[in-house]
Amino acid sequence: MDGRRGNSPASFSYVDAIYSIAKTVDRAAAAPGDELVYTIHYRNTGDGTATVVVIVDTIPTYTSYVADSLRLGTASETWATAGTVLTDGDDGDAGRFASPNVIFTIPSLQSERAKRIGSGEL
Repeated sequence: MDGRRGNSPASFSYVDAIYSIAKTVDRAAAAPGDELVYTIHYRNTGDGTATVVVIVDTIPTYTSYVADSLRLGTASETWATAGTVLTDGDDGDAGRFASPNVIFTIPSLQSERAKRIGSGEL
């Protein structure tokens, strides 16, 4: 007790989720009409679990989004081999397109869990 009625010292620990996000593109230069594949890598390097992580990626200027090109996969997969095809609508899966943004919602991201998400653009 700390001398005040009803209060006692407590010990607790607080763990943080620390996540990093990196975006890459599959080519350094492109001509009009070329298709580019952008990939977003995300990972939690903290001690805690991140919940409801929302990643908003704005489509770059002078490019346009390719409909139905959203994918979700593991860090070792490519866009072509990604295991989960996502829809463009706000319909409950992890991705959606809301011009000019591609939005991914990751419900739970445990420590050191890496995944790879990507969208094709023109």
